[in-house]
Amino acid sequence: MRIRRYEMVIILPPDLEESKEKEILDRLDGIIAKSEGVLIRRDDWGVRKLAYEINRFTKGHYYLMDFAGVTEIVSELERNLKIIEQVLRFLTIKKEEKIDLETARKEQAIAKEEAEKRPPVPDVSEPEDSPLGDEDHDLDDDGYGIADDEVDGVDQDENNDSLPENDLEGEGDRD
Repeated sequence: MRIRRYEMVIILPPDLEESKEKEILDRLDGIIAKSEGVLIRRDDWGVRKLAYEINRFTKGHYYLMDFAGVTEIVSELERNLKIIEQVLRFLTIKKEEKIDLETARKEQAIAKEEAEKRPPVPDVSEPEDSPLGDEDHDLDDDGYGIADDEVDGVDQDENNDSLPENDLEGEGDRD
């Protein structure tokens, strides 16, 4: 029986009740424990903006689970995550091909000590004060500070003295 180390990121809706979040996470912890795996650490990454809209949500509550166990744990966790309607997305990666459970348990103890010292995760769903302030900075449709036909604030249509207006100029009909 080969023990491997995995990381799983789970995204839940940002407005999900805390009791429901705890229920989902406890269910996953139970699957790992029942399969004789070790949950090394679980980090709450807080509410973050999603890269794209998922089920009409633009933000999600992220959790990272670092665990060790046999390969069947991953398939059972993923089967359960597919069943739970509140889970927006999840991703599992294999971190290490081979790890012994004693090493995993030692890391688990270290991670618990660090978690107790760590301050709570701030909500990063809303950006802090912008370095640009609240003023309107004349952004164009692409989100850039200048229009597409301007470079260094100079309109390129007005400053094209070096280019001929018509490349075919001077090449009229030759009879």
